[in-house]
Amino acid sequence: MRFRTWLRASAALWLAPLALALIVLYFYGGHLADYRPGDPRLGYAPRTVSAVLLSVYPLIYATAVALGAWESGRLRRDGVWALGPARSRAGLIAQALAPVWLLAGLMIGLAIGLALVHEGQAPTVASLVLPGMAWALAIAHSLIGFAAGLVLPRIVVAPVLALAVFYAVAAAWSYEPFWLRHISGQYPGELGFGQLPTAASVGAPVLFAGAIALGLTLLTTPVWRPVWRVGCAVAGCLAMLGGTVGAYAMVRDWGHSPSASTGHAQVRCAGDELPVCVPAATAGDLPAVRADIGETLRLLTDAGVPVEPPARVEDRLIAEGERPPDTWRLPLTSLHSADTTQLAVVDTVVVFPCAEPDGTTARTVMLWAAGVAGVADDYLQRQREELLVYQDGAQILDEIVEQAVAVTELSPAEQADWYRNTLAAACAPGESAGGA
Repeated sequence: MRFRTWLRASAALWLAPLALALIVLYFYGGHLADYRPGDPRLGYAPRTVSAVLLSVYPLIYATAVALGAWESGRLRRDGVWALGPARSRAGLIAQALAPVWLLAGLMIGLAIGLALVHEGQAPTVASLVLPGMAWALAIAHSLIGFAAGLVLPRIVVAPVLALAVFYAVAAAWSYEPFWLRHISGQYPGELGFGQLPTAASVGAPVLFAGAIALGLTLLTTPVWRPVWRVGCAVAGCLAMLGGTVGAYAMVRDWGHSPSASTGHAQVRCAGDELPVCVPAATAGDLPAVRADIGETLRLLTDAGVPVEPPARVEDRLIAEGERPPDTWRLPLTSLHSADTTQLAVVDTVVVFPCAEPDGTTARTVMLWAAGVAGVADDYLQRQREELLVYQDGAQILDEIVEQAVAVTELSPAEQADWYRNTLAAACAPGESAGGA
């Protein structure tokens, strides 16, 4: 069969304009409205790809399963299976479904292409992991649809399967227990900067859908010897059961979010006594970030605040594994953009000896420490926003400002004593206006 004739015989050709138009509609009508790329310097293709695929997984799988059922029904209608065995059954299935697989690949490619072009990013090998998973699952869904179309009328089974698959995948966010969402085929989360999906997080849904496809294919394979018929039925049931159990075993202990490996972003560090590390994309901020951290620690130390300098300060964007006890992990990139690095250092240094200190006392201590670091205005702005929920919020704010100003009139030694005593006093029994 010529290529053009083969392609024109497939329903995938006639459905392609609608399917691709829906991808464009999803991208401009939904993805762009919801996606928050963050700092434009942090161009991370896997994150961009994972975000755009979130909204199109259901559409891709629904299209594949419906077309698989339709093509199967077409072959059954044309009496292809009754013809002589000039070609293998597997070859006929592959020929019928190849346009479906091509369309699924085009839908995936269009979605990620639109996203990457919009963000001005180039695809990387790592960014193709989730698209590869989506395409493998589309192939599995087409085989599931093909098996259903062998035994049911295509005019009925194609739309029913499309709706069922679309809803099952789109609603995966709400599934409990959580393992159901992790085998649904929709990677339920947007990758963070420097993150990649683990082998289990992409392997589990592929195993589940692939096992169902294999099992249904075996169950619907026509064999004439009774022993072979029973063997295919048993093998098909075992394949579906084994794939489901195997996929469940891979994800049963996961929580709401799938597993992801971290530490895949390029890192730049600066400093010997106090190393500060940020993503390579924002390495230009390192001198200013190090200066803000070092100056804040010096000012607090000079004011009598006990400071234990960290051995290393890392941007949370590049954090990997469990945090060492002598390492600080702060959102340095976003802090620097907002010019709040010094206030974050104050928040990290000032630690109360209890989990829930008295709100007014704790805020007074924090305001004094922020004043020492030269960021009192930033702290007051944050408190104005937080105290809006309190009926007497304005009164509390006036009170802590008055107390903090009174402390600054003391001698440096008296201020240091006041800090140590008040830090402990904040944890004494009494009224609390919330945390600082």
